[in-house]
Amino acid sequence: MSVVGTVVGFVVFFSVVTNAFSDSLGGTSSEVKAPAASAPASDAPAGAAKVGTRENPAPLGSAITGKDFTVKINSVNLNATDAVLGAKQFYV
Repeated sequence: MSVVGTVVGFVVFFSVVTNAFSDSLGGTSSEVKAPAASAPASDAPAGAAKVGTRENPAPLGSAITGKDFTVKINSVNLNATDAVLGAKQFYV
C-alpha cells in the first residue's frame, strides 16, 4: 500500500510542479506585425522560416504582441558583446 501512495504522491507532485512552471512562463504564443512598408509574407520563398525566428528575424519597425505585452523593434545592435559584458560582471 505504501508503494501505491508513493507513486500517487510522485505523480501529483510532478503534475503540480509542471502546471506551476507552465503558468509562470505564460506560454509562447506571440504575433509579429510587420510595418506597412515591409514586403508581404506572400513574397517569401517556399520553405522560409516563420517571421520572428532566428532564421527569419522580424524587420525593424515590427510590433511583437503577446498576451500581456507589445514590443516594437526600433533598432538593433549586432555588435553588442562588449556593451553587454561591460554592463554586469555576471554576464561572463
